[in-house]
Amino acid sequence: MATALDLIEHDAALRDYWIKRCFASVIDAILVLTPVYVFMGLLALAGGDLWWMGGVGSGFVWFAYSTFFEVAMGATIGKMLTGMKVVSTEGRLDPSQVVMRNITKIFALLIVFDMVIAFVTETTDPHQRYMDRMAKTALVFESN
Repeated sequence: MATALDLIEHDAALRDYWIKRCFASVIDAILVLTPVYVFMGLLALAGGDLWWMGGVGSGFVWFAYSTFFEVAMGATIGKMLTGMKVVSTEGRLDPSQVVMRNITKIFALLIVFDMVIAFVTETTDPHQRYMDRMAKTALVFESN
């Protein structure tokens, strides 16, 4: 067994997979965070208290967005645009698996740890984030 970093170094297809996965996340971040921060700006103009919205609030919105779309459609908008979908490694995708794989999106630092752990620990599937392993899910290309 090897780490994802070991495998990415020698596998162009795996590098392309992670680039598309990151691109899907950027699309989703723009779709989710733009309205959140516009709303925060409007609240700031009205004198509202925004400390909670910047970190935790936007994380909850991203978590809710990801969970809703992955349960309802198998993918977020960013994943759909890049031709990817979430699947269970054990049969039919269950909503509890989707909640588990997305829980780290509530706090930005946790999603960073999720990725770092996925890259530096030994794995049988270098396509999975750490929470994908825990939830028994994977992000695959739509044709798979």
